[in-house]
Amino acid sequence: MTRARTARSVARALFVGAVVATVYASLLPPADLPSAFGISDKLLHLVGYAVLGALAVASGLRWPAAVITVIALGLALEIAQGILGYRSFEWADLLADAAGASLGVAVATGLAHRTGARSEESAE
Repeated sequence: MTRARTARSVARALFVGAVVATVYASLLPPADLPSAFGISDKLLHLVGYAVLGALAVASGLRWPAAVITVIALGLALEIAQGILGYRSFEWADLLADAAGASLGVAVATGLAHRTGARSEESAE
C-alpha cells in the first residue's frame, strides 16, 4: 500500500469517527453536554465543522463534494435537534457549520495542492 493510500485510509477512518462523535454530541440532551470551558457555542461549531471539512478532503473528497457533504450533515443534525424537542434548530449554528466546513475544505484543499506541487517539483 502506498503512503498516500495509507494516509487517505487513516483520514477516512478519522472522518467517520469525527462524524459519529459529532452526531452523538449533537443529539445529546443539553444537560448531558460536556462543559466547553466557556467557549462560544458558535466557535465550537466553526472549529468542529472545519475539522470535518479538512478530514473530508484528506479522505479523498474533492472540494465541492466535501463542502456539500459536511454542510448537509450540519443541516440534518439541526433538523433532528428541532424534531427532538429537547434541543432546537438554530440558523446561527448552521451558519457556523457552513463557515467551518468551507474553511476546513479550503485550507485542506490548498495544502493538498501545495504539497502536491512540491512532490511534482522534487520528482523532476
